[in-house]
Parts: sequence; structure tokens; C-alpha cells
Amino acid sequence: MVRDIAGFYYDAERKKYFKIQPNHAGPGQQHSSQVIKQKESANKRRKIIHDHRTREARETISRSRLLTHPLLGRLSLRNQLGQTAGRCLPLHPSEDVAAYYAAGLSESLLCESSETLPGFAVDEKNGAIIFARSNQDNIGSDTLHCMRSVGPGRYSGISPVFEAMSDSFVDMSISVLARKLFYVSSGPIGSRVVLLEVPREEDDPHFRMMDQVWTCNDETAWQTAVSPTGQFFAIASSEGLTHYRMVPSHLMGTSMWVARQKPAVAEYMAVAFGQNDRIIMGGRRTGEITFFDERTNGFVTRLRHADAVSAIALVDDNRIVARGLQTMSLYDLRYTKRPSKKEVESKIATAPYRTFQWENSSLKFRLGFDYSSELGIIATGSSKAMSSNHLLPNHHQTIDLFSVRTGKKLRSLPLSTAHHTQAATCIKFSRIRSTLRPNSELRIIDNEPLSLLASSEGRILEWSCQGDEMAGSDSDAE
Repeated sequence: MVRDIAGFYYDAERKKYFKIQPNHAGPGQQHSSQVIKQKESANKRRKIIHDHRTREARETISRSRLLTHPLLGRLSLRNQLGQTAGRCLPLHPSEDVAAYYAAGLSESLLCESSETLPGFAVDEKNGAIIFARSNQDNIGSDTLHCMRSVGPGRYSGISPVFEAMSDSFVDMSISVLARKLFYVSSGPIGSRVVLLEVPREEDDPHFRMMDQVWTCNDETAWQTAVSPTGQFFAIASSEGLTHYRMVPSHLMGTSMWVARQKPAVAEYMAVAFGQNDRIIMGGRRTGEITFFDERTNGFVTRLRHADAVSAIALVDDNRIVARGLQTMSLYDLRYTKRPSKKEVESKIATAPYRTFQWENSSLKFRLGFDYSSELGIIATGSSKAMSSNHLLPNHHQTIDLFSVRTGKKLRSLPLSTAHHTQAATCIKFSRIRSTLRPNSELRIIDNEPLSLLASSEGRILEWSCQGDEMAGSDSDAE
């Protein structure tokens, strides 16, 4: 055992003690105070590096060799896709899963109409699709309709479920757990907010209205959002964010809803819920992204996007995706400092963690947007300029898929090459593949892959990584 002796230095190579000399003892002195400190500092640095590499090698999970096996590798991929028994939700989907979905998509038409279909919502309990129909000849006469699922990817007739009177559809969100539909429309006397009860029985054709609220004439609603539990709703409008929650009503014998105070008076164009039902994220026209906590009734400006925020989504507890009119970026809140008062006043954009190569040459605001945490894929409408003449713009509307892990656009043929004359106003990842159970009820197949639904040109299209033949064989097997 080597003991530390004051004034002496132990040389491990020569196994001897040497007296520490002063720095001015002479040139070439190997055991001066300065040289000893340098050696001790170098040894300490080498020990830190060695300990770090040892801990990293011990804690890092190595890639399994089974993934390279021609048979077991495919089975592992199918497990991640949810095609085997039991539904698998990986926290961090691999790039193979995202590429598989993007490359294997096939198109099928679900609904076609001569009228405009601006938006829809999906009831994932039974695969029903609730959509708004807008009459182009008579502006302000939008109605809600419902398509019932009768088989894997196949639907029966369209039935009206709610008359919106003289209103124009803005947006809607559905809560499958609470069986509620949050519908917002715009009319001549202001925006109209309606809470509808989704029927639990499949043979019930109408949605029952629970309550409605009229806003002021000057307020314009832009977007809605529903919390994971379905007990809270939010609206982004020209007057700020409005938070709604449902409370029990003893008089009506059912759940009613009340409006919370607006957390901020500013024009918000995008809204989404955060980590829980009490936290709301809002995107302003000025590019600022704020967080509102319903428990404290306070809000804070967290970052600033490069342009007006038109869509926002929560990736995980620390990362969010914001899409503007021309840019789409990923922000990591752990490495993003809150903008100072000077930066807010000078309108300096926050440096993003990752920027996506997204294109919106037509500067359209109402472009569909959705994020799937199960796949790690962002689906967004894109407007691409096909003519160099700015006086006669020629834009092709497409739908692009982006990987959150790499930030690159996925090669999704023929989805990315399917050009439309009108923009995709609504895009959603949903499970709509249903099967007939022994009790004569249609239920969603939990282990089926997600489908990408989009409304454009008066049509609702489904892009799925498996066709009707595969879905039909799975249904027959059950």
C-alpha cells in the first residue's frame, strides 16, 4: 500500500519516493511542484475518460443480431407494427417501421361528393367517420354526416347526424372515451361552439346536442383540441385560448360543460394538449408558442417559431413539433431557453432542434396535419410550386410524410406523387379496420396497422399499408 507523505512524490514506474523540489530548482527538474501537479491532473483526466467509457459500454443496449436474420428479423418488424397477437406500442419506433408504412401505402376511396368536405373525425370504437359537408352554392349551410363501417375498409350509406343551421364548419374533435364530439362553426352572429353526445349504439343515427355557446361577432375560431381523457376541450381563436371542461349536472342527469377564462388575449391559430389534461399549448400568429396551466391559471411564452404557427403537436414529454406557414421544426424544451423580453420585442426566432424540408409555396393556412407517436411519423399537406412564373402560380397539393427521428422526408409512393388541385384540409392517423364479432357487433381490430385518412377535392381517402384483400382475410379468419 502506497502512503501519501507530505513533501514527497511516489513514482509508480520506479517504485520510489522523490522529494518534491521547488519550481525554481533548475531546468529539467522532473519532480518539481509544477510538474507533479500536471501529472496528477493528467492521471485524473485519464481516469474520468476510462470510467465514462466503461459505464457507457455497460449501460448501452447493443443491437440484437436477430434483426439481421432473414426470418426472425421480419417477425420482429411485424411485432413492432402490431400485426401479431397483442398490440405493441414502442416508445421509440425504429426507422424501419416508419419506412415500411411510407413505402407500403395503397389508396382506397371511402367517400366522394360534389360538395366540399372540409374536415372529419374518426370514432375508433366502431370505425365510423363523422365529416362536415359544405355546400359551395349556398355558403353557410354546413351539415354533419356519418359513415358507418360494414367491413374492413368498407362503409355503408351516409346519414345526417346534425344540422349546423346557417353556420360554416371550422373544426371538430372527438373523444372516444367520453363519447363526446366538440364542434365549432362560424356564423353571421359569431362562432358557435357545440358539444354533441356520440351515440353508443350503432343503430342510433343522430347525435344529441348537450350544450352550445355563441362567441362575440369579432372572434374567429381557428382550431380545436381534445384532452387524452376526453374531459377537457380547447379552442384557438383570434381572441386567445379558451379552455372547456365537463362537470356533472344533477338537474339534467348527465354531464354538462362550462367555459374557463381565456388564458391570454392574443390571436392563436393552433392549439394542442400537453403532458396532461391541464396543460395546453397554443401557437400564435406572431410565432410565439405558449403553455397554459389550468391548475394555476397562468401561461408562459416558451419559444418563438419562425412564422405564424398553424399546427402544433406533442412528440414526448420534452419535444414538440410546430408547423408554420412556410417552415416546420422540432423543438427540444430541455435545450431551449425561454426568450427574453428583448428577443420577444425584436421578434427573434428560437433556434430549432431540427428543421424539416417542408414546402408550402401557396402559403395556405388550412393544411392537414397529424403526428403518430406509434409510428414516429408526421403527415402534413404540402403545396408545391410547379411554375416559375409568379404571376401565374401553379401549385400541386400533396401529402408528405416526415420521420421525427431523422427529420427526413420519407419516400412514400404513390402518396407523395398523388397531386390534387385542392389542398388536403384534414389528415388523421386512425384505425378504421373493423370486423364482425360473434355478438353481431362491429369492432376495431386492435392489432391492425394505422391508416392515414385525408379529405381533399370532396373526397375522403384512406392510405393503408395493407389492402382490402389482406383485411378481408384477417376478418374471415376471426
